[in-house]
Amino acid sequence: MRAGASPHWLRLRFGEQPVIMISCGLAVLGYLIAVLLDHYLLVVAGFALVGLGLSNIVPILISAAGRSATAGSSIAFVVSLGYAGLLASPPILGFIAGQSSLGTMFLIVAASCAAMAVGWLTVERR
Repeated sequence: MRAGASPHWLRLRFGEQPVIMISCGLAVLGYLIAVLLDHYLLVVAGFALVGLGLSNIVPILISAAGRSATAGSSIAFVVSLGYAGLLASPPILGFIAGQSSLGTMFLIVAASCAAMAVGWLTVERR
């Protein structure tokens, strides 16, 4: 990256809402590719799309929390939810995969990415 270039150029150029929508869409598409297609290179490409999509979301969520009236506690809340998800999701997703299949578990995660996009649309913007 050249000197003075912002690491948030996507958000600055297109805005938060389009970046969140496209990022969630990329993650959903990646999960669908990984679950529905049977060639290992396509599965790897699908998970690459998941990573590309999800990597844009957390910085935007933390930035949005930082713009609230109580920025410190809002950022702490968002980060705490992230850590709680990091700790709780492996056993929950493992249970789901054990009771059904790995594909079903990934489809549920894809649905949660779609729900995140819908939630972002419905959040009251201040």
